Amino acid sequence: MDVTQKREQETPGDAGSAAARVHVKPRHALPLWSRDPWVLSGAIERIDGCPRAGELVDVVAADGRWIGRGHFAPASRIAVRMVSWNATEVVDEAFFRGRVTSALALRHDVLGLGGDSGTDVYRLLHAEGDGLPGLVADRLAGAVRLQAGTQAGIDLLELAGDEITRALPGVELVLRHDREALEREGVTPSELAAAAPAAADTPAPAEQIVVREGGVPILASPRRGQKTGFYTDQRENRIRLGRLSRDRRVADLFCYTGGFALHAVASGAASVVGVDSSAVALELARASLERMAGERQLSGAASFVGGDAIEWATSAARAGERFDVVIADPPGLVKGRASLKRGLARYRRIYAAALRLAEKGGVVALFSCSGLVSSREHEDTVVAALRETDRTASVLSRLHAGPDHPFRPRAGGGEYLKGLLLTLLN
Repeated sequence: MDVTQKREQETPGDAGSAAARVHVKPRHALPLWSRDPWVLSGAIERIDGCPRAGELVDVVAADGRWIGRGHFAPASRIAVRMVSWNATEVVDEAFFRGRVTSALALRHDVLGLGGDSGTDVYRLLHAEGDGLPGLVADRLAGAVRLQAGTQAGIDLLELAGDEITRALPGVELVLRHDREALEREGVTPSELAAAAPAAADTPAPAEQIVVREGGVPILASPRRGQKTGFYTDQRENRIRLGRLSRDRRVADLFCYTGGFALHAVASGAASVVGVDSSAVALELARASLERMAGERQLSGAASFVGGDAIEWATSAARAGERFDVVIADPPGLVKGRASLKRGLARYRRIYAAALRLAEKGGVVALFSCSGLVSSREHEDTVVAALRETDRTASVLSRLHAGPDHPFRPRAGGGEYLKGLLLTLLN
């Protein structure tokens, strides 16, 4: 018996062990020992057994030492998403129910969201950040929108729905899967259609519902909207930019359903314009503005304009229009490594257009929600846009998603949203 065989025999064999084992190549185990939640397909040396998509597997180092357990995804670049590094821990239904209830307690008991906080729109479950890879859930007032991005996430939908409705009695569950992600994972349409029948049987909420974010009423569409129907990750940034907008002229580029613009209006901005290419999103933004006007006295003019945000900003700047607060929050432009260079070039164009609109002494917020764009690449792109526009700026703050979007401190952790809040010196 050689040393490797002996060590493999000494790895855990308790009741929680998985049927299959994934052996990683030499030198590829180091990040996993540091609790990196992803095992990439290129790191795998061999697989013992024939695990199906979503099945639990044991992950083993090249020298035979047991590392942890995770969900297998044979068609994905991320071959295993780790869920446990504890050899004596049984990863079963009770394990995942505990993960869901802990995630809900974080939002409600620790972060103080929901209840009488003035905020009833926030993320309940955030995939790897809550130890639930492939599963995301957002609360939108009386609705909760569940989204699966992996086969394992699909398998957990019904369980998650049970725990959510227990914690939030009366909420209506809406399933809205990330179909592109599921296709990359190799999940077939028939498997998707059969997912979580108990959650699918719950009544659908109204086409439009009113959510409150820091006391500001905003219309959301859990059935039609992008992602889970509302970009909850920008909540704290919207509140912060709203407070900075009082008595100022505000331009919100790529405004979607108007979150930043509506917070600026509610905070007493002198004027606000939001720009987006989506007619459906702008319909909601205008309806939110009308509803807000019915609830309170608005001090400044506000409007939402349909069209390409870069073209609008370029034309407005050439016409001599300037704004005290400019926000550019474009959609994700980098879907894969092959599109990184092209996506960064487009971000640079967007940021340059936003900078040209800003008044000297003004505030500019520039965002990227592309997970494949690093913080360094984002900041380098902002610097390039400043150079292109001959503007000088100081950073007031780096901006991120709120604490209801926890992320892991290593690769695969989910820190996708990044932004810079700048003040212009010239």
